[in-house]
Amino acid sequence: MNMGQMTGERQGIRVSSAVRDGAVAVYGEYGILADRQELSALLASNMEAAALRLESMGGIIGHMKASMDVHRVDSFSLTEREVSYREGSIEEIDIHLNVLVFAIEEEGAKKTVEQMFCDIDRKVKDLRE
Repeated sequence: MNMGQMTGERQGIRVSSAVRDGAVAVYGEYGILADRQELSALLASNMEAAALRLESMGGIIGHMKASMDVHRVDSFSLTEREVSYREGSIEEIDIHLNVLVFAIEEEGAKKTVEQMFCDIDRKVKDLRE
């Protein structure tokens, strides 16, 4: 896996939570410019780590589901009436995460999801250097 292509720009982490029917529902969003395959691997391993953290706090996971919206960024440039085109090597990726967990405090569940996205963001930035 060539992690050198991950760029780490366009970050944005948003996490919200609510208690519904005795369960904590956490919704998270994270936006980044990166390589889809590389980010997918980071997401999978960090979801597993977050699940372990939630369980270590006594939580019972109902589900943890993520989706990735992926858009390739191509460039067009016009100089002196001629357009040049460059196909993008990175993609704009938005991750959407839904977590439903029982037997846990809302704040602990929310912080775990925030930390998961922060860990991914840090790893992407580390791979850039």
